[in-house]
Amino acid sequence: MQQVLIRFEAGELDVINPTADQFPRILSMAEEKGWKAVAGQPRPLVEFLMFNFNAPDPVKREWFRSEHFRKAIAYLMDRKSILDTVYCGLGVILHGPICSSSIYYDPHVEEFSYDFSPIRARVELKRGGFDWRSDGTCIDSYGNPVSFEIRVISWNTQWTAIVAILANQLSNLGISTTTSFMDWNTYVTKAFSGTFDAMCLGEYNYEPGLQRMVYHSEGTNHYWNYHPDYDPEDHITEEMYFSPEWEKKIDEIFELQNSLIEWEDRYKLLSEFQLLMAEHLPFVFMTTQLLLYAYDSDIHHGQWIYGAMLGMPWRPWDVWRD
Repeated sequence: MQQVLIRFEAGELDVINPTADQFPRILSMAEEKGWKAVAGQPRPLVEFLMFNFNAPDPVKREWFRSEHFRKAIAYLMDRKSILDTVYCGLGVILHGPICSSSIYYDPHVEEFSYDFSPIRARVELKRGGFDWRSDGTCIDSYGNPVSFEIRVISWNTQWTAIVAILANQLSNLGISTTTSFMDWNTYVTKAFSGTFDAMCLGEYNYEPGLQRMVYHSEGTNHYWNYHPDYDPEDHITEEMYFSPEWEKKIDEIFELQNSLIEWEDRYKLLSEFQLLMAEHLPFVFMTTQLLLYAYDSDIHHGQWIYGAMLGMPWRPWDVWRD
């Protein structure tokens, strides 16, 4: 992205999608350079930290399947600080699997806000059977120290910064983490293998109903809790598989919504889906950036398309320049 910004500043590109940390620089130069800079709605990308319900280590597997554990991590995710420091205020807090800019968004998910609170995090850990040694190390009910690995894409500076902020808060509560950085191909391979502890990921949600492959238990992208039938050669067996009732309900929702035509009916179903995800928290939802654009003032355009994740936010035939 830095090379793209350099080319835009040199006049080699007419339109770019800057990152949040680049946007203030663009704004400071806009008048002199003759640029227009626009901050739109939240981008239609849900970003989250997910824990592997089928981690090969049975000890960690038990932690990750505990709602109390996942909610404790959510309370340690200082999203307001992340918005200020990582996104320069140019982002929003995510409360569920659908962005607030979507027509399917149900604001009731905000009731499950998990605002930053180390005290509530400690309470959730206690409820989940965790405790602390005299030296402050967090341990489970069997005395195992809580430690896990978080995987991050090496070039995603936003996720890297978020994980660093979270790791610091986890450390304050006696939980040890290591961060592994990897290229995209390795990252995807690890996600599909179902052998990770925790990792950051993002999913587009232009049309939530098309996300069956992510949220249905038999979906090919159901990374955090693959069904035993997903790959007969993997480590996931019927005996160790964990299928909570709320996940079965989500399966029913995604099967039923395919047969519904009326928007109101689909909205009602997808609202229930959002609330289930926010309440039971298979993902620790993070933050996402606003749609940011900068372009030369010679460029003229028609109606904005705020759903555009990448590229120009206008129809190609509706753009012209002086």
